[in-house]
Amino acid sequence: MTAYPIDMSQDGYCNDSRCERTRRGEIHSAHSLQDQDQKTLEKLKMLLGLGSSLTGGTAGAATGLLVAGPVGAIIGGAAGTLIGHGKW
Repeated sequence: MTAYPIDMSQDGYCNDSRCERTRRGEIHSAHSLQDQDQKTLEKLKMLLGLGSSLTGGTAGAATGLLVAGPVGAIIGGAAGTLIGHGKW
């Protein structure tokens, strides 16, 4: 029996379960999943960036509220958001 790459059947068609086109039922030739992996990585980076922004703003507001009351919460939230975006 001949060994084939994971994403290729004997007929040269893609059968990799990670491929979006295969999961939709499309029959197409074997290919590299590098483009799809790159898209997934970009989505992950965006999600992590959003999470750090939200966390930074929330943590800054909570700390500011404890230290200086409502005015501190506003300043802390703004500062935390800037730090979360990496602009400070």
